[in-house]
Amino acid sequence: MNGSTVVYEPTCCVGYVIDIFQLILFDLHVHFKLYIVADGKYGSYSYTTDSWNGMVGDVYRGKADLAIAGLTITSQRSKVVDFTVPYSVATTGIIDKPQLEQLPFANWEFMAPLSW
Repeated sequence: MNGSTVVYEPTCCVGYVIDIFQLILFDLHVHFKLYIVADGKYGSYSYTTDSWNGMVGDVYRGKADLAIAGLTITSQRSKVVDFTVPYSVATTGIIDKPQLEQLPFANWEFMAPLSW
């Protein structure tokens, strides 16, 4: 990195997202202060309190300049904060144990001792 040595300082936060963030800002010679949001949430809108919580709320209210996390981009969040181009994509799936197909015309009870 331009002949300089990266110096890691103990922070409140750990993980690969924080490591990437620190390397980018170190290279740009930008100093920053990390903190964990008080409620520990990513950010959602509450219709009862008419406010945002979490990281999105801190950025929206101006308490934080930016938030860094594996945060899902939603249309609702995009209306109140700006997102970078995604640097990672994660997919989610659901698994289930398949049900054995039983033939309605056959009685397979005699096979029970051979089942595991």
